[in-house]
Amino acid sequence: MTFLEAVKIYQCPGCGRGMDTQCYKNQLLHKGCITHCAGTIAGSIGKIFLGLPKGFNCLSLGKPTIQIYETLKDKDTRWGEYGVYDIPVWKYMDKHLNVLVKVYQPRVNHSIIHIFLDDCFDDIKAVYTITDKDMEEEMD
Repeated sequence: MTFLEAVKIYQCPGCGRGMDTQCYKNQLLHKGCITHCAGTIAGSIGKIFLGLPKGFNCLSLGKPTIQIYETLKDKDTRWGEYGVYDIPVWKYMDKHLNVLVKVYQPRVNHSIIHIFLDDCFDDIKAVYTITDKDMEEEMD
């Protein structure tokens, strides 16, 4: 999957700037679309990303962020390794065989989503691995 295809799948649905990749702009840190604007808000939950699966589609009330990387090494080089300030709380391999990681930043009380376009699932030491059963039964 290319970065542009990932943006179209994960960021374009429900985007307030349009539901296609015509406005796509990336930045050097990651390849997610920096013009993305979540177009759906749910009360006290905050902004909803319609292209992401349950549990990964709601982020903190601050500036919501989706970052797309080709590999875990690419993320480590551009962003830094996971640690005390960036804790991978959940990980999930979706139907596109991409790895989604919900990352909590406790110092600033903020969550972000990292999407990896390769199979680095076993290399990420998340607190909890989300299963398809979790998605079907427990998450709303």
